[in-house]
Formats: sequence, C-alpha cells, structure tokens
Amino acid sequence: MRMLNSALLITTGCACVLISAGCASSPKNDKAAASVRRASTDLHLQSRALNHTIHALTNLVDSSPRDLKQPLEQYEYALENLYDSVERTENSVQRMRRHTTAYLDFWNQQLTNINYEVVRSRSAEREEAVRSELEFVMERYVETREAMLPLLAYFEDIRKALRTDLTAGGLASVRPIAANAVSNARKLDTALARMIRDFTGSAARMSSVIVPGVEPLTPTSDDAPTAQPAEAALR
Repeated sequence: MRMLNSALLITTGCACVLISAGCASSPKNDKAAASVRRASTDLHLQSRALNHTIHALTNLVDSSPRDLKQPLEQYEYALENLYDSVERTENSVQRMRRHTTAYLDFWNQQLTNINYEVVRSRSAEREEAVRSELEFVMERYVETREAMLPLLAYFEDIRKALRTDLTAGGLASVRPIAANAVSNARKLDTALARMIRDFTGSAARMSSVIVPGVEPLTPTSDDAPTAQPAEAALR
C-alpha cells in the first residue's frame, strides 16, 4: 500500500483552529482567511478526486470491458490522484492552523489592551463564539480524515487483488466488495460537501471583506461522516 504522510496518521483530537469574524481588520485575519479558503479549495479537489475514483472503479467492475487492463490503469491513476489530494489537503489544514493560531494570539493581545470592561467583555464573547465554531469545523475535518484512511486502504486492497487476478473471475470476486467501497465513498463525499460549505463560510466570516448572506455555523448531530471503516464494510 502506498504510504501517506505520517501527519495523516496522527490523531489530532479537538484541534483549536480559531478564527475571528468581528474584530477590527488586521493583516493576520486576512492572511488566516486566505489559508482557510485554500483549505476549502483543496477539500473540493479531494471530493473531485474521490468521485473520479468512484467512477473509475464502477467502470472497471460494472462495464465488463473485453480488455481489463485499460480500465484498471484508469482506476489506479484515479486512486493515485486521490492519495495526492488527501496529502495536499492535510498540508493546507496544517498551514491554516498555524495562521489562525497566530491570529488568535493577536486577538488575545488586543483583549489585554482594552480599557473598558464592556468592550473587553463583548470581544471576549466573540472570541469564545468563534472558538466554538472553528473547533467544531476542525473536529469534523479530523473525523472525515479518519474515515478516509480506511477507505483508501479498501481501495488499495481492491487494486492489489485485481493486479494479481485481472480476469473475469477475479473481477466477479471483487464486485460486491467494490460495491461496498463505492457506497462508503459516496457517504464520505456527502460529509466532505458539508465540510467544504463550513470552511468556505468560516473564511468569509473572518475576512475584512463582507460577504452578504453568510450565516453563523450551526452544528448538528447528523453532520458526522457516516462512511464505515473497511473492516466493517467487508462484513
């Protein structure tokens, strides 16, 4: 199996990616907003790569081509792109964390310099609200990433099986397994779509450029990714 960047395999827990949307503009908030937009873009590209992998696998196992070599190559190409996209997204999120933490530090410094209690209290309330929102967004990212890893292993096992037994019989043997992989991948893509929406909204809320119609994030209990790990899907 192709090895992913070791950072992907470390559970980050409830990482505090903290972004402001209500304080005075500063270079740090716009720089942080740009890093969140970059992460959102890479999440979108990851979703696209996942869908290309789904399409290539479905085409391989369901279209029954006469020559299996070309559709297998297309599946392998799509899977490699998915690996690259997952790593690129992780790098973007780590960069986003650094920039947003720097902005949080700046915000805290400003709190200590505010003389009037009522102003300081309101700003501290905003900080706490933003903290809660972005912690939720980061938790969702970690959960989705952890669901992606076993799915990648599942896709990889299908590739290994077909590399060894690229025959009509080999294809028939993995067809139900591939169907489970596709089902899980589509569930995960739904979670990715929600996460992209929240990252995009968070970037808009922290930017000094006002975006009309952007509402505060409202976490819901059904937003967690529902893709099963590979072991569960095989049962």
